[in-house]
Amino acid sequence: MKKVILILAIMMLLCVGCSSNNHLENRGNKEASVFQQKYIDFIKDNLDYDEKDTVTFFAKEDIDLDGNNEVVIALGHSDEESSLSYISQVYILRDNNEKIEQIGENLNGYGYSVNEVKLIQLQNKNKKYIYCGLTNSANLTGFKIIELVDNQPQEVCYSASATGAGNDVLKDFDNDGQFDGYVQNRWSYDVLYYSIDRIFTLKNDDFIISKTKVDLPEYPDNVKEVVVQYLTLRVLNIEKSLEVDLRLAELCEYNKANYFDFSSESWYTALYNTICEFDEKINFDINENSDFAEVEVFYVGEYKKEYKYKFYLTKSDSKWHIVSIKWIGNDKETFNIAELYDGGILSYVCDKSLFDSSILIKKDQDVEIVYTGEDDYVPSLPKLSPNGKLIAYIDNVGFEERGNAFIYDYVEKTNNQVTMISRSDKDTVKKVEWYNNDLMFVIIGFASGTVSQGGDLYLLDINTKELKMLRETNVVTEFVNMEYRDGKLKLKVVEWDDESCNTYKYRYETIDTRELLGDK
Repeated sequence: MKKVILILAIMMLLCVGCSSNNHLENRGNKEASVFQQKYIDFIKDNLDYDEKDTVTFFAKEDIDLDGNNEVVIALGHSDEESSLSYISQVYILRDNNEKIEQIGENLNGYGYSVNEVKLIQLQNKNKKYIYCGLTNSANLTGFKIIELVDNQPQEVCYSASATGAGNDVLKDFDNDGQFDGYVQNRWSYDVLYYSIDRIFTLKNDDFIISKTKVDLPEYPDNVKEVVVQYLTLRVLNIEKSLEVDLRLAELCEYNKANYFDFSSESWYTALYNTICEFDEKINFDINENSDFAEVEVFYVGEYKKEYKYKFYLTKSDSKWHIVSIKWIGNDKETFNIAELYDGGILSYVCDKSLFDSSILIKKDQDVEIVYTGEDDYVPSLPKLSPNGKLIAYIDNVGFEERGNAFIYDYVEKTNNQVTMISRSDKDTVKKVEWYNNDLMFVIIGFASGTVSQGGDLYLLDINTKELKMLRETNVVTEFVNMEYRDGKLKLKVVEWDDESCNTYKYRYETIDTRELLGDK
């Protein structure tokens, strides 16, 4: 009997030791332990604290293996339905010689709500990572993974649908207790109502897409639907999917089809409107006989830009197949960009036959020239400031050319260069986007070669001409495009599968500008 009591006592001491030194959790307990209380007191005294919140997660562990324990603590409220749980604060703290210090900021940040926090281990990684489950409390769930590097938290993976609906799940594919991949499930309007599962696996330090499963509908039984399905799959630009590659090859036998770019936002909008039977959908003019058909596709997109193609199809084995595609648009196009503060219309005129483009302002019967390309310069599409008085553009976006950002003041009638890139520099300005009437987001990147598509993200003060780096790219990632609206900056990012840059994919990242810039 004494031996049994002694063994039980030793086991209790071991359990207490493990709880106090390694991994402690408190999921919704109203009374925090004495051990946790000093950390809660620190949060009360120094950080945001809501008396209604409880400790939903608590762990003390050396997560970065530097010999010092960190505390990960989450505050909020839990619900039996996980999507309804809400965590308002996630902190990394450290007890440094009896003085508690905060490491980094609140990991909850902005964007989707955090509803779960836990420590996880990734495949073949000894350190621990912080997992934050994300939700919009409706039809979207996802996650982000954070590691501690050089005493600072860094996001190593973020997976959540920017729009529509999604269910992104971290996976332990080989069931060894270490996470080695994740799956993105998409099925809403953002993927034009196709059911798509993208499977990512962890290779070295990156999650790489390894396979995509697509629930394809039956092969179309009429000419129009063959064209619609072909355009839809081209717009979605689905990677690593054998079934999609085979279907595209069956829908279209034309060996030069990939010369035509159907992956733009304009084509996505056109197909979405067509599938949903909304206004501003694609118009189809079909001329069909028993085994041959011509389909003229016409769509008017943003800035009144016209998209006009003709598809030629033949029938074999009772199925229609595209055998040729022809572009039949106009050589000269005028894009009405925006209305200025006094009713003038900012326009961009492109003459494809002369490789000549101009930025104009039309008001009543008058035409004011903002910029006409000289020495074969081709300006970018202009961007109008929020107050409707300033026009931003890049003076030259030609292939392997160097371009600078300019600001045309419509009131003062002045044209000012606001970036200083010379013809001998390796970089060029690639994109500009207004944040307010004084600040712009700018993408600057490598000018030469066909591999580089984008660059780094900067903030430009148009008055001082000061550039501030916001996001830097790496060897296999670049920012390609951006759109700012209602406090959110949506970034289009290109990611190459490896450093040879042979294959790539696009993803979209939405950033709350309060997080990016503070209160500027």
